[in-house]
Amino acid sequence: MQLYPNPSIEEWINVRVESVSADKIEVAMHNIIGNKLPVESEVVSEHVLRVRVKDLAAGYYFLALKESDSGLRGTYKFVKK
Repeated sequence: MQLYPNPSIEEWINVRVESVSADKIEVAMHNIIGNKLPVESEVVSEHVLRVRVKDLAAGYYFLALKESDSGLRGTYKFVKK
């Protein structure tokens, strides 16, 4: 799994997954204190999706990814500048 660009100064961050199809991934975003935030994501290609971060304040965030069929599950930290 790759999360880029990190830190992000752009409108979107990209999530690349090799083992599963991007359209089957559930995405959740939390701020540093654990509050769940609304998330907008879209599939770019079979193994890449992007998550909108444009409206986030500068700081640390966690992106939780889950795909039920393969059991893929993980939480990844990123910085919004």
